[in-house]
Amino acid sequence: MAKRKVISSANRGDVLEQAVRTIETAILRTLPAAGHSKLTIETKKIIVVEGVKHEIDVWVHVDPGGGYDTLVVFECKDWKKTVGKNEVIVLSEKLKASGAQHGYLVARKFSRYASAQAKLDRRIELLQFATDIPIWPTLLHIPGIIKDHRRTRVDVRLKPSSRQDKESNPISTAVSVPAVLDGIEYPNLQDHLLTLVNTMIDERLAAEPTRDLPAGDYSYEIERAFHFSSASINGMSIDGFELHISFMIELVRPPIISLFAVEQRGGIYTTEIFRAADQYVSMQYIVPISKSETSEK
Repeated sequence: MAKRKVISSANRGDVLEQAVRTIETAILRTLPAAGHSKLTIETKKIIVVEGVKHEIDVWVHVDPGGGYDTLVVFECKDWKKTVGKNEVIVLSEKLKASGAQHGYLVARKFSRYASAQAKLDRRIELLQFATDIPIWPTLLHIPGIIKDHRRTRVDVRLKPSSRQDKESNPISTAVSVPAVLDGIEYPNLQDHLLTLVNTMIDERLAAEPTRDLPAGDYSYEIERAFHFSSASINGMSIDGFELHISFMIELVRPPIISLFAVEQRGGIYTTEIFRAADQYVSMQYIVPISKSETSEK
């Protein structure tokens, strides 16, 4: 079973804010009007209204143009204790100061007085979140795949046409030469070959049972021939070429940093950041969440 990494109490609030921000970003990007709207999502947004300073945990502004913008704010309380009515009153004041149309108060649990206070302001909605729900089995089988390009080798062998020497001639992917393949001009064959290589590697990995493999290093070999009715490389007529690729990947299953499930909004599963091939990589998954999954048992 995957291990969960313990988060310090000092960082819990920040982690919850980032989780809410990520979930809301994912939701907004799926909206039909997202492509035509300006989206602004900030955490710890500071505003000063009539000399009074307010800090907004998560600030979501959607501007589709034409003066019909929408502002939604989130207050996030990762407290062990029950959130009471005073936090609802503070959120009401922040809505008034910011001019937001809607406000969400996100917490593990609310008192009955908090629920009653929220009903007095129609702009406010209380959302429970949970971190102790079972981890989705499907997610536990999703590995992290790191492609180590330093350990990738590509050999290209040309197949000259009948008008040329029949011997296959190797070329290097590091050499920039022009090419014409079936009437399509490529000013730099190197770029085209690298695109082919990446596509072939992705296709190969998609066919591998990586979900069931243990963590570790794996090596692969790919060979593929490309034939053309008419083609030339750097002025030399060819019938085609062959790609021979050898590459390695690192399969990792990093421990879970956090798992937040916010009712009606979604859940976010985040794994520990790991280092490989001089790159830092993390994995996050957004999944649907029902109210029953976040309600206190």
